[in-house]
Amino acid sequence: MLFFSFFLNFVKKKLIMKKVELKISGMKCSKCSARLEKVIKNLDGVKDASVNLENATADVEYDETICNTNVLAEAVADAGFECKI
Repeated sequence: MLFFSFFLNFVKKKLIMKKVELKISGMKCSKCSARLEKVIKNLDGVKDASVNLENATADVEYDETICNTNVLAEAVADAGFECKI
């Protein structure tokens, strides 16, 4: 019975994963992109993030029930960069 309750709670909290590519401006070096990647990865609900300095993008996979694009954009801005979704 305990397992069934656990399973039911898990199903109710089903993750809704989304992927988004953010356009980033203001990154000048690899330290900038590494720092931004760390900032994004540390956000609640973010499963994975990859920041590409050359393409000026950040690919982010996140749980839509916990995080959203506004939260991502705000974190990018707080880190000192500009973001377009």
